[in-house]
Amino acid sequence: MKIWVNGTFDVLHIGHIRLLQHAASLGTLRVGIDTDERVRSKKGEDRPFNSLKDRMEFMGSIKGVDSVVWFDSDECLIDRIKGWNTDILVIGESCRDVFIYCDANRLCPDVPVPVLINPQVLEDNNEANVTFSPFVSILIGVITFVLFKILDERSVVNPGAN
Repeated sequence: MKIWVNGTFDVLHIGHIRLLQHAASLGTLRVGIDTDERVRSKKGEDRPFNSLKDRMEFMGSIKGVDSVVWFDSDECLIDRIKGWNTDILVIGESCRDVFIYCDANRLCPDVPVPVLINPQVLEDNNEANVTFSPFVSILIGVITFVLFKILDERSVVNPGAN
């Protein structure tokens, strides 16, 4: 099964990780990431905190993520979802109202792909909705990047290690 998840993924939090883990458990996972320009238009001129290049590298280093692509418009996103022959689009509960549905589990009109809403992403975890100052958000991004680099290097140096 080909599984698709997309988002900004600027400051990773536990909700993102749970969503990705769940999606990866369903099949081959591709993650689509908003370009910097798209993030700025959606979230403001001071965003993203992490560049598209860094966000793609973060995402690609997460266990279970098989491939990462970018998109710069709704049309590009739809083309990439269709072009990959996606079987299931997985979204978090917090994104439920972002999409237009044909029925309970299908997007309309351009994405004929079943949608699986993962309600457990934020499962009693309001911390995922906390707003941080730009400094703290950048610091979290830097720490996340360094940790992923360390983990990635360890898996390359000793791929059989537990």
